[in-house]
Amino acid sequence: SSVAPAELLSRCQAKQQGPAPTREVTVINVGSNVISAASVEAQCGSDSVCVVPSGVLLLMDDDLDVSALVVRGEAEWTDAAQNVTCAQVISLWKGMDPFT
Repeated sequence: SSVAPAELLSRCQAKQQGPAPTREVTVINVGSNVISAASVEAQCGSDSVCVVPSGVLLLMDDDLDVSALVVRGEAEWTDAAQNVTCAQVISLWKGMDPFT
């Protein structure tokens, strides 16, 4: 099994003890329905609830550090990319209902 980078683990552990998210950001990707992890992190920052809207595919091609992640679209991890998501909460939705 792979181990998350020490720097990211340290940030994730600190986040668990930090303040609650201060804002909600719905990510956009003009001209495409696919968005990279780096683009999501750049739009949201580490202090927000980051929302991937319906119809958008989050391509987990890098580590992702956000306060909370709500995926109403899709998220895809590849076998080659063992990337880590640092978030206090991750919520996956299918349509308008939480994915169970």
